Amino acid sequence: MKTCISSYLIKKIPLYITFCLGLCISIPSVAQSDVTKIVNIAQADFTKLMEAYYTPFGKAFGTSLNNGWYNTAEPLRPWKFDIRILASASLVPNVDQTIDLNSLGLSDRVVIDPNNSVTASLFSANKGVPVQYFPEGVNNTTGASASLTLPDGFGLNILPVPLIQFNLGLPKGTELSVRFLPAIPIETDEGAIESDDNRFRAGIWGVGIKHDFQQWIPGFNLWPIKFAVAMGYTRTKINLNSSLAPTDANLVIEGTSTSPDLSAYNNQDLELKANSFYFGLLFSRKFPLLTFYGGARVESSNSSFAILGTYPVTIEDTDTNSSTFGQQVVREITDPFSISRSFGQVSFNVGMRLKVGIFSLFVDYSQGTQQYQNITAGFGFGIFDN
Repeated sequence: MKTCISSYLIKKIPLYITFCLGLCISIPSVAQSDVTKIVNIAQADFTKLMEAYYTPFGKAFGTSLNNGWYNTAEPLRPWKFDIRILASASLVPNVDQTIDLNSLGLSDRVVIDPNNSVTASLFSANKGVPVQYFPEGVNNTTGASASLTLPDGFGLNILPVPLIQFNLGLPKGTELSVRFLPAIPIETDEGAIESDDNRFRAGIWGVGIKHDFQQWIPGFNLWPIKFAVAMGYTRTKINLNSSLAPTDANLVIEGTSTSPDLSAYNNQDLELKANSFYFGLLFSRKFPLLTFYGGARVESSNSSFAILGTYPVTIEDTDTNSSTFGQQVVREITDPFSISRSFGQVSFNVGMRLKVGIFSLFVDYSQGTQQYQNITAGFGFGIFDN
C-alpha cells in the first residue's frame, strides 16, 4: 500500500510544480502585453503607475519564499533525512489589491476621473479604469488628450511558490536544509516552455539551519514542548522571453519609411530577482502520529522586477517636424520598466504534521504584521524520527 501511495505522489510531483510555477510566472507576464498600452504616458507618471501595480508582487513573492522551512521544532537526528515537496502560497491583503490614483502624485499630464479613481493592482479581480493623458510632445493646455484603460488585475490574490526541500540531521542538535526548484517545462497556449531554451530560465535555491538550544540549558530539554532557533536564505532568478511584434504589418518606424525589423523584438525579457531571509524561534509538541508546531519570525526580502528589451508601440506621430506626422506609426522603446523593493515583517505561524511511517503531510498558516498571510502545505518522505 505504501509503495502505491509513494508511486502515485512521485508521478504527480512534476504536474504539481508545473501548475504552481506556471501561475507564478503568468501573473507578472501580463505586463509584457499590457506595457505597450500605457508606455506613451510621460516617463515619470508611467513609472509611478507601474510601481504601484507591481509592488504587491514583490511583497507576496518574498513572503512565500520565507515560509515552509519547518514542520517541527525538533531537529533531525544525526544523518537522518527527509525530502519535502511543498507549495508556499501568500495572500495579498485588500489594501494592496487596489490603487488610489490620487495618492500617486501623478503630474497634470494625466487627467483622473474623480468619480472613478481607484484602479486594479496586479493581484485584483477588478478592472483597470480609464484615464485621459497628454502624450509626450503634446502641450497639456492647448493640445488634444488621448485615452487609455489601465491594466486589469490578474484575477487572484494568491501567489503560490513550489519548492523541493532536502533536510539532513547533523550532530549537536543541528539540522541543515537545502531547497531548490527543478527545471520543469511550463505549459502555455503556445506549447511547452522548456527551461533549457531561450524563452524560460528559472533558478530558485536556498539554505537554512535549525538548532536545538534546549540542550544547553539544564533540565530544559526534558520539557515535552521542544524549542529551537532557525534561519533560512532563499535566492531566486526567473527570466521569461517573448517577442511581441506590431499588430499591423503595414506600419513604419516613427520618422522613417522603414518597416520594423521583427528580429529586433526577440530580446524581450521579463526578469524577476528576489532574495529572502528569516530568523525565528520555533516550538512544537509531538503526539503519536501528530505534531503541532509554530513560531515567531522576523523576515525580510528584496525583490526586483524588470521588463527588458525592445518593444513596438503603435502611436500617432504628433511631431510636426517628423516625416510621418499625423500617421499611425511604430515607436520602439527599450527597457521600459524596472522596480526594486524591500519588504519586511514579523510573522507568527501555527501548523500540524501527520506522520505515518516514512511519509508525512503538513499544513500551516502564518500572519504577518504587514497583513500578508501565508498558507503552506506539502508532503514528505524519508528516514526520520523527530
